[in-house]
Amino acid sequence: MDEAQDRRAARDAPRHPSPVDSESEQRVTVEQPAEPPAEGESERIPAAGHLPPRIHRAPADPRALVLMLHGGRARGLGPPTALNLPSRRLRPFVSTLVRATAGVPALVAQARYRCRGWNGRRADPAQDARAALDTLLARYGDLPVVLLGHSMGGRAALHIAGHPAVRGVVALAPWCPEYEPTAQLAGKPAVLLHSDRDRMTDPLASWAFVERAREQGARAHGIQITGSDHAMLRRSAVWHEWVGRLVAEMLGAAREGGADDSGGGGAQDGALGPDFAALPTEIVSTRRTRSLPGRS
Repeated sequence: MDEAQDRRAARDAPRHPSPVDSESEQRVTVEQPAEPPAEGESERIPAAGHLPPRIHRAPADPRALVLMLHGGRARGLGPPTALNLPSRRLRPFVSTLVRATAGVPALVAQARYRCRGWNGRRADPAQDARAALDTLLARYGDLPVVLLGHSMGGRAALHIAGHPAVRGVVALAPWCPEYEPTAQLAGKPAVLLHSDRDRMTDPLASWAFVERAREQGARAHGIQITGSDHAMLRRSAVWHEWVGRLVAEMLGAAREGGADDSGGGGAQDGALGPDFAALPTEIVSTRRTRSLPGRS
């Protein structure tokens, strides 16, 4: 390889090897498995070891469920700290979700993690998310579910989207390794939002995940929020606006009576969720959106 090729290789090298622990703002190293894990593979942990979900809003007669999943780090077997900044980053979205689901009495809850890290094939946050979902459905009955996850929580949301109650997924700046499974999303809407300036998780990996998911039959779409950041602090109003819109549209069938007394939560009632043909692929400013070439 000549000098020019060396420079090109260095320039094109991935800049997002792993997510970071938001509480320390230090990048961590991911130990890649010798082989990609089989789709959905994880080491099951008894449900008794999971923590009860935190409930932010509980209507008397909920007709839908929005489960929030916060971020974390690649590895870490210790419990989240008392401060738990990744969890706090999602809390402002509670009021957004309450307003967005005004037409549907929606239960809004957040999963609690036993560990700070994903931890390889253990996929601890995905197991905790699945346990929280099952706990809530057992308590409140069959409900249509939308999963809202940020960073590592976005990966967890996409990972458990095959649950029969899940209506759709909204993933914010998700961590999407190239070997992450996608078959579980077949037939379901999933929208990934990512900033072009994210330095913690890779937006290009999100767009690649969207393409792989589409090949598996998912109704997947990616939206780039130009000029924001991983913490969703810059242009925060845009993140909140689109979270509200997408969750409301994914639960639209429940608003029209899709979650009726016949049971099953209505998660398989046909093509549900946003009109993807009307969604942008880039949000440039508050009043300007556009579609990027090759990203329709």
